[in-house]
Amino acid sequence: MAVSVSYKRQGNKLSSREVLKKRRLAANARERRRMTGLNEAFDRLREVVPALTGDQKLSKFETLQMAQTYINALFDLLH
Repeated sequence: MAVSVSYKRQGNKLSSREVLKKRRLAANARERRRMTGLNEAFDRLREVVPALTGDQKLSKFETLQMAQTYINALFDLLH
């Protein structure tokens, strides 16, 4: 015998489907904020790391590689 599940609102209570949707929307918003912050951090890093390319924007991976090379070069200058 199949049991049907009702997803209707009952007063102020939300159905489990609505709760899941709200949680997913909240998680998506958090992830968007996290990625925005991460992308802004990469943009700030690109501004201070000397790039070999002219106008072309470095990828995240290239930015990290250049930052590592730059930090090592600065370290070598100090020692």
